[in-house]
Amino acid sequence: MKYLTKALWSALQEPGDVGRAAARRWDENLATYLAELESLGGRLAPDVFAFVRDADVHDGALVHLRIRDLDPLAARPVDSMNDDDQDGTDPGPWEGPYRVTVEMRVATSDEARDTEWTLRYVRIRRILVDFPTDTPLFFDPGGGFEDWGYHELSDAGDGFLRHEVLFSSGSVVLIEFRDVSVERIDRPRAPAAR
Repeated sequence: MKYLTKALWSALQEPGDVGRAAARRWDENLATYLAELESLGGRLAPDVFAFVRDADVHDGALVHLRIRDLDPLAARPVDSMNDDDQDGTDPGPWEGPYRVTVEMRVATSDEARDTEWTLRYVRIRRILVDFPTDTPLFFDPGGGFEDWGYHELSDAGDGFLRHEVLFSSGSVVLIEFRDVSVERIDRPRAPAAR
């Protein structure tokens, strides 16, 4: 994380001058990050860009993180690059380099609905999962990744993008990829009984 760092998030929790100075730095870093993010908009599908820029996933829960490499025994579609997963097969770049795929699902809730976001990354160059981290934030042993805190998308060079997610435990998931898609499922919440 370049802008929305662990140290800055931690400093935001401090009282007095330290917390106020951190809040000013946070606002400055966020503005700089959002300007940099806008420059990447043309490299992403509109729904993916909208997720990265606008989706409120703060305090969301990581439901799963699946990493998949080529399974030589699994059936693959003839044209795996254009498969839309409607037939139950797992699309992916099964030939050549960068054949690892990642699926990350996060669930969020508000008063009106529960939302599940699924991010599917293909042509993965690099994956890092720092769990449990040596530099924890608001860590509860045995509590898992804890809440989705903040995420950043950046240029990773050579046609790759980098998506980093910082969790409240201090753990980080970093994925460098060429392509990503996003799926959103909303479920209205039932009104509270009176």
